Amino acid sequence: MINNLKKGYDCASTLKDILERKQIIDNYHLTGYLDRDQAIKKIVELRQTDAEVATVTSARLVVSSMPFSSVSNQGIIAELQMQIDIMGKSGLGKDGVFPHEDVRIAMEKYSNDDLTHNVAYGWLNSRGARYVQDGLSEIKMELQYREYARKMELDFPQTAKVLLIIADDYHWEAKHDQLDSELFPQ
Repeated sequence: MINNLKKGYDCASTLKDILERKQIIDNYHLTGYLDRDQAIKKIVELRQTDAEVATVTSARLVVSSMPFSSVSNQGIIAELQMQIDIMGKSGLGKDGVFPHEDVRIAMEKYSNDDLTHNVAYGWLNSRGARYVQDGLSEIKMELQYREYARKMELDFPQTAKVLLIIADDYHWEAKHDQLDSELFPQ
């Protein structure tokens, strides 16, 4: 029981962290103003508490090797976005469907479209490289995710939106792969 409460708290805390970073980024894009102290505080907090964020930051961004005073606003925004992408990843639920039940519940609680998109894109970005074929496997995955979304739309409408974003991505990939296989047959 305590473990389930901790998992629920951790999930809500992660979603809160995502929303806070998204708000900083949106404010910067809207007004051009960046509260550098607040943004740097968020970056450092997560680097110190999340090993994956620390590892990925070191490997991908110049920001990690420079003092923050030397980093541009765009560099700080890039790291905040990367942290959002990492936190947006979630495991599968007990039913084998993304995202995990705790994430579904938290997404409904916050009911925030930006958060929903970040969870979807966190999953999409975690898929990695793929082999381009004729698009049939992508069509199959698209239909599967549309069915998952249909089943969840009443109890978890935000999750259904995530699943539809994933289905739309599979649809686009299928079209691309079909065209590619016609233009460049092997």
